[in-house]
Amino acid sequence: MKKGQITVIILLVVLIVVLGIILAVFISRQGKPFCGDENCDSNIGEDCLSCPEDCEDCSVEPVTEKSHFGVQGAIVNFPNEMKEAGIEITREWIEWSIIEPIDDQYDWTHMDKRMQAANQAGIEVLGYFTHMPSWAKKDKKCKSDFCEPKDWNDFREFARKVAERYDDKQEYGEIKYIGVLNEVTIPEFFDFKNQNNPYETWLINGYEGAKEGNPNVKVLIGAFVDPVGPEYKVVDKKLTMWIDRMLENYNQYYDIVNFHSYGTDDRGITQTIEYIKERMEYFSLNKPMWITETATLTFLEESDWQYKIARGVVKRYTRALREDIEKIFWFPFIGLPTPEEHPNGTESKTIALGWAFKEEDQIFRPRQAYHTYRLMTSKLTDFSSIEKISDTQCKFTFTNKDPVYVLWCDSGSCPIPSEITGIVKVTDYLGNREIKQASDIVLTEDPVFVE
Repeated sequence: MKKGQITVIILLVVLIVVLGIILAVFISRQGKPFCGDENCDSNIGEDCLSCPEDCEDCSVEPVTEKSHFGVQGAIVNFPNEMKEAGIEITREWIEWSIIEPIDDQYDWTHMDKRMQAANQAGIEVLGYFTHMPSWAKKDKKCKSDFCEPKDWNDFREFARKVAERYDDKQEYGEIKYIGVLNEVTIPEFFDFKNQNNPYETWLINGYEGAKEGNPNVKVLIGAFVDPVGPEYKVVDKKLTMWIDRMLENYNQYYDIVNFHSYGTDDRGITQTIEYIKERMEYFSLNKPMWITETATLTFLEESDWQYKIARGVVKRYTRALREDIEKIFWFPFIGLPTPEEHPNGTESKTIALGWAFKEEDQIFRPRQAYHTYRLMTSKLTDFSSIEKISDTQCKFTFTNKDPVYVLWCDSGSCPIPSEITGIVKVTDYLGNREIKQASDIVLTEDPVFVE
């Protein structure tokens, strides 16, 4: 055999071996991610978890505007006071019984006023359905806010009309977000014991109706209510089972996960968030999370109840924002006065940012919590990222100014972050400002902003 022929044979053998290796790799890769080729191919199992270099990371794509600071609002009467506090979004009732008091007869007057006030103030609106009209109930004796309906299509059509009217294409304004009912595991709001009144059917009809009216509207599930107590103890097994069912089986019928968190201890909001996040991760659910009601519960017997609420404003928003909660709503913006605040006051416990006698006047009386809320938004609005330094220390960064640190100490002594040095500006939650050496800062339960 000639030398040239031997060379050709060797080259052919090498080529066959190489092709065999490539074929073996290809076969072994069937159904498995093949990362690194700059192509995210779901057909072979690539996704953001298994192949982030091709598919990017799994961070939730924001479905909303940049706004973070919300309240359960009083937008018709106090739009200016809300705007001055830095409130970016208000949560408002969509009162079915007021808008459609008689089947197929609509009165949009009050809802239009809400929308007009919000839009003129530049405040976004989250609306949620309340007050089912008696004509739509199958059993007129049912006392819950939402009971078994005579016809499911009545609610579906109402949801469609609301979303369509406030789609920002007409002169009525825009509702960007719609919640399908509220706290549906509480009898006052929802007749959940009636097996013929499943929330799932309300959710499906509300979602599909709203999307028919405005495909761009974002839909929130009816809020989960504090599923865990201190030390992550489950407070209601039926509630947690219901939450799991909503997360696993009905997640195609809402865009945003929505829950509430109250309590006398502000650390509880972190426990609630971590529980919901853990359940979402368990079911591989990747959606934005909102807290549409939160507050620090207080009682008038506590001499510092006003200051406790104010401290809670900073602590709850800081704890929630650092856990990637997209929007947080304090509940409520306005309430009635206590006997301490007015001779005719009746409130024995209170969590509102301010008070007014709605029957007597429309004058807003701010509490310390309102001033603290305004201070907080002036410091933190338009932040670009948050770094958790410790359980009670966070660093907010911005594109247009230096970082702002939010610091406090719940017990014992807490050193300040080592990166804070030199002369700094310290503003406490009451608005008192000092210029001092960083080494002179002493942290207490009172939150401070350090710049």
